[in-house]
Amino acid sequence: MLEVVDFKKEHFRALDHSEATTFFDPFIKDEHLELMENSPYSRSFINKDGKVVACCGLIVQWENRAEAWAMLSKTCRHDIVSLHRWVDQMMEAAPIRRIEAPVVANYRPGIRWVEMLGFKKESDRLRAYFPNGADAIMYARVK
Repeated sequence: MLEVVDFKKEHFRALDHSEATTFFDPFIKDEHLELMENSPYSRSFINKDGKVVACCGLIVQWENRAEAWAMLSKTCRHDIVSLHRWVDQMMEAAPIRRIEAPVVANYRPGIRWVEMLGFKKESDRLRAYFPNGADAIMYARVK
């Protein structure tokens, strides 16, 4: 069973970093973490051992448009069903019409998860989308 709490930037730093979080570590700055922390839709997930296993949420870009973000630990796979259900319900309940999710191109676990969450691919490739020059695939979930 996961405990769901408001996201704090120290939760990101406490994650047992996976391939995905290691990819983003170099360019997640304090100002990004503060945006995540100040969002009413950002949560952290803590397991029964008190370890942060995931952080995720939405950052509102403007009215009725937000960007989804998620950082999962290596050990999150044990709790992925609970996490998936919570994230799906949160996005459904959020009063936001369009939720976007840019995913690192060729990152199969991320692509699989956003598709399972009901996101639809809107672009095959956005060249040099991420700060390190990596390409992205843009997904969106529209109500």
